[in-house]
Amino acid sequence: MKTTYHNQASTEEARYPVDFTPSLLTAVTVSSSVATHTVFPSGAALTITTTNATPIVYVNVPTGLAAGVNVVIVTATTSDSLLTPSHRLVITTEV
Repeated sequence: MKTTYHNQASTEEARYPVDFTPSLLTAVTVSSSVATHTVFPSGAALTITTTNATPIVYVNVPTGLAAGVNVVIVTATTSDSLLTPSHRLVITTEV
């Protein structure tokens, strides 16, 4: 799983592109994606939405991130349903 690191203010909205090209076989596309959010050391998880533009998945992170380390795992489903590649976004947010 590839990991990228970002900083985002709690009052800021951001859109992060995730490129799944290295995980896709020839003629295979991203058919859907889902994102899950976890906060460390503690905090409320937000609903993170994704937009598919295969092979790129855009991760839409809303305002309201909790202070600390926010981890967003983006999992794609491929058109052949054989692979479910994932990408980890680690977003640091300060108060």
